[in-house]
Amino acid sequence: MENGNGKVIVIGAKRFDFVDDSGRRVAGTKVHFLVPDQAENDAVGYIPKSAVLPLDAYADMERLQYPFEADVVTESWFGAKQVQTRIRSFEYLSSLQFS
Repeated sequence: MENGNGKVIVIGAKRFDFVDDSGRRVAGTKVHFLVPDQAENDAVGYIPKSAVLPLDAYADMERLQYPFEADVVTESWFGAKQVQTRIRSFEYLSSLQFS
C-alpha cells in the first residue's frame, strides 16, 4: 500500500556507507526535511525531521536544487501487532527561494 502524506520542505541529504563494530555494512541516504506545523500536534512553525532511504536514493537527490517542496510517499504493511509505515521517497514538486 502506498500513499502521499503531504508536503514537506526537503533541506538536504547525506549518504553514509560504513562497516560497524560487528562487521556489518551499514549504508543509506539520510534526508533532512521540515514539516509544517499543521502536520504536528502542539507545534508552531516548521519541525525538523529526518528519514533514512536506501543508498541508491542519493543519486537522485544530489541532482536537485535545495531547498525544495516535496510530497512524502509512504509505504505501509501489516506487522505482527500493528500497521507499520515508513517513508519510501520524496516526490519533487518545486524549488524554493528564500530572500
